[in-house]
Amino acid sequence: MTRIYIVRHGESLGNASGVMQGWLDTPLSESGVDQARRLITVLPHDVDILSSDLMRAQDTARAVQVGTQTLHFDSRLREANVGLWQAQSKQDVQQDPAWTRYQTHPDTFAFPEGERLLDVSERMAQVVDAVAEDVILVSHRLAIRTFLCRITGNWSHLHDIPVPNGSITRVTRNRNHGYSIEAVGWTP
Repeated sequence: MTRIYIVRHGESLGNASGVMQGWLDTPLSESGVDQARRLITVLPHDVDILSSDLMRAQDTARAVQVGTQTLHFDSRLREANVGLWQAQSKQDVQQDPAWTRYQTHPDTFAFPEGERLLDVSERMAQVVDAVAEDVILVSHRLAIRTFLCRITGNWSHLHDIPVPNGSITRVTRNRNHGYSIEAVGWTP
């Protein structure tokens, strides 16, 4: 059995200002740094760390790295490419006619000039499926949510999955590559 600790990065300046970040590269806020530091007390210190290459995830991964833990960056752990919605306020994005499709049909949704949510879940699964030992993955809310929808086969609850900043979602994978979700969005 392989344990996968999926961490959502601490609060970023983009989160604090309420914009859709996507691939926007923003650092952690002061609150985000505190959230990342709290994670170190509950995450294992004897497993490797794989992180999104976006700054907010890198900052979180470095904050939880202890001693000889190996840290690698992988762009497949990035947040969804939200296309034209990037750097837009959530209030503005909700005026886009595509917003309704995003809310009601996430399994077939593609961001305007961006990425399909199914593709986000696929790249997340590529990383997780390749992991041979227990690991910490540092990623982003929508990327984590799409992965969970993929392994449960249920996309209807995508927007209801609680994945707050600085949280841990723990998943186990058995030898047959079946998954069990043990905890979702837990914060220390």
